[in-house]
Amino acid sequence: HHYKFSNYITDEDMGTYKSHILSEFKNKNKFFAIQDVSNVDNFKLNYMKHFLILDQLFKNKNLVKQYVGATVVIVKEKNRNMFDLIFKFKKTVQPNKILTDLEEVVKFIFSL
Repeated sequence: HHYKFSNYITDEDMGTYKSHILSEFKNKNKFFAIQDVSNVDNFKLNYMKHFLILDQLFKNKNLVKQYVGATVVIVKEKNRNMFDLIFKFKKTVQPNKILTDLEEVVKFIFSL
């Protein structure tokens, strides 16, 4: 599932993304969660608040192992180091990558 956010991430955006992810789990089919924040220029505290809420979606390790093939965050190159640092401390059950374009995402998914 590829969800592309606009420049400013709203509560509504995050609610929609959360609904899509929950639907994917209910479908009981393997999926790839791709969060595209490459249009976001400035990551304010609201994004980190939402990020922590979204992290709860992937809390059930058994469901994640069964249905999530991988998670990917697409970012601008200038934001990559910040995201690499955040995810360095985040332990994931399935592969997780920070990438800068959709072509890299496709290559990553096909390499799994």
